[in-house]
Amino acid sequence: MSGKLARIAILSTAVAAFGMTGAISSSASAAPAISAGPSATSAMHFIAHYSSEAQCKGGGAIYLRHGYSSYYCLRESAGWGLYVWD
Repeated sequence: MSGKLARIAILSTAVAAFGMTGAISSSASAAPAISAGPSATSAMHFIAHYSSEAQCKGGGAIYLRHGYSSYYCLRESAGWGLYVWD
């Protein structure tokens, strides 16, 4: 993971963990979810729905720390869907 992606992942985790709102979360929600991009050989897996984008990104950051290559938060009717790649 590049240094920039690592800093973004840490910020997203802090936002989700501490429930920070306002300028930080609104600027983060304008950017796409953190993802280094899946490789051609990786498989995508649906994980769960979250009620906010910040919670989804926090969940994605946890999966990155546990060995998954990337994740994507997608706005769906049930909330924010978290998808991860091997």
